[in-house]
Amino acid sequence: MLSKDEMISYIEQLADGIDPMTGEVLEKDTILNRSDIVRLFYSLRDYLLNDDKKIRKTKNVLGTFKLSSNVGIAEDKITTIMLFTKRLNDFRVKGTKPISYLSITNWLLKEVYLLVDEKHMKAPSNEGTKIGILYSMRRSSNGREYYVIEYSKNAQQFIVDNLFYGNIC
Repeated sequence: MLSKDEMISYIEQLADGIDPMTGEVLEKDTILNRSDIVRLFYSLRDYLLNDDKKIRKTKNVLGTFKLSSNVGIAEDKITTIMLFTKRLNDFRVKGTKPISYLSITNWLLKEVYLLVDEKHMKAPSNEGTKIGILYSMRRSSNGREYYVIEYSKNAQQFIVDNLFYGNIC
């Protein structure tokens, strides 16, 4: 059985993305490098350091985007990713980096809520449509038609939920 100090050392190394057995840096795409798992490791370390004291909320160690509360949903129900991201950044925890609309868009592409067609244009997938990502046609002032991806209140809530649980960033 490991001593308390050894357990703390293992947990700290895992939280830092290092294999405690070999000292090698873990691959970025491993589950152990997910932000929610890293926060869990730091909480466990704090628990071990503080014994039976209440587990304190850990700081956002990496300084990545974190919402101060579950806000940022557009009151007008439908919005573009740029306006939505601006709202989210207005409600981020002080001292954390703002999130870019590209981070959210890339995550949606990776999770296949958005697709890229042969013209390199983005559009919602069937799964994206199910969560409320819309593909709307608009007309410019000179009469030219173009498409824009919009996010319903449900899609915005889906993104906020995934930001809260550390799935995006």
